[in-house]
Amino acid sequence: MQRNRLTAVLMASLTTIPTLAVCADEINLTAAYIQARTDKPSAGALVGVSYESKSWGGVYLDYLNIDNIEFIDDNDVEQKNSLPAYLVGYQYRVPLNQKLSVAFRLGAAIANQQISDSQQTWLEPGDTALTYAVQMNWAVSDVLSLNMGLNRIDGLNYFGDISNLQLGLTYRLSFADKSNKVVRGEISKPKPLVSNKTAPATNRQAQQADKITINSVQASDPVQPVVAPTTSSTLVEQRMAERAAQGVAEQEPKVLSKKIETNVQQRPSQNNFKLQLGAFANPSNAKQLASKLESAGYQAEVVKKDNLNIVYAVGFNDRNQATSARKAISSRFAIDGIIRAN
Repeated sequence: MQRNRLTAVLMASLTTIPTLAVCADEINLTAAYIQARTDKPSAGALVGVSYESKSWGGVYLDYLNIDNIEFIDDNDVEQKNSLPAYLVGYQYRVPLNQKLSVAFRLGAAIANQQISDSQQTWLEPGDTALTYAVQMNWAVSDVLSLNMGLNRIDGLNYFGDISNLQLGLTYRLSFADKSNKVVRGEISKPKPLVSNKTAPATNRQAQQADKITINSVQASDPVQPVVAPTTSSTLVEQRMAERAAQGVAEQEPKVLSKKIETNVQQRPSQNNFKLQLGAFANPSNAKQLASKLESAGYQAEVVKKDNLNIVYAVGFNDRNQATSARKAISSRFAIDGIIRAN
């Protein structure tokens, strides 16, 4: 019967993953061994699923089954029963470094069986109690982590207080944006700046066309005045006037054909600073850090130098931007970066 309940919980959790993926950054599937202690120690197992967001924390749903819990009740009678229960509540995870994190949980334990005798019913399905836990997670890969935690159920009917130690494995499904993730050691480069050179080029072409038009007009032969030939002196004066007019016509195009240059303002230099956030001998560790940075909205770059893979956050125009990013990354990932100029 308990095996059928466990199968039902697993199937229900798996069918809700596609629906809740739209509002969660990651989904964690956990299987763990439980060592519980009341008056005597007893073993059990736990399976669960949690939905986490980097902005507001997350929720969890676990199915817990502890076999043969032994304790002495208020009438000094030794009791021995199993406890199947659901654990549901809120959790918040605090990263300590790139691999370690601590999760704090607060929720309710909901009993999933009935315990009674000829006199009364001691426990019914649906009876609840307060539960809280602290769990340590150590990431051994991008998707797999070890977890160890201390859990406690306070004041559950019939059983009272139950403390247990949890040791298990967690499989992580991430739904964060990975469009810019570093793949196979490739270096993600900042997006190139697109300079709008089309307009200046068009302006220069228009100016050249205007210049050609001006030159063609100015270089054309000037209109010669019609002078009636009267005397030789007037003919000489006419020739001198024609030559003077031709000289002006030859000089004016040179003056008017000066090239009109447009002052093209150069863009201020970009990407002057970057943050060095880690140096790894193992390329996979560098890629993992770069992926986390890009999921958080930063431009990441992995540079191989000697035998090290150096991870940078790039794309900062000035030192103030780099300093602000350094503080934000230190607060979120517990990494103190080094500001370097490009």
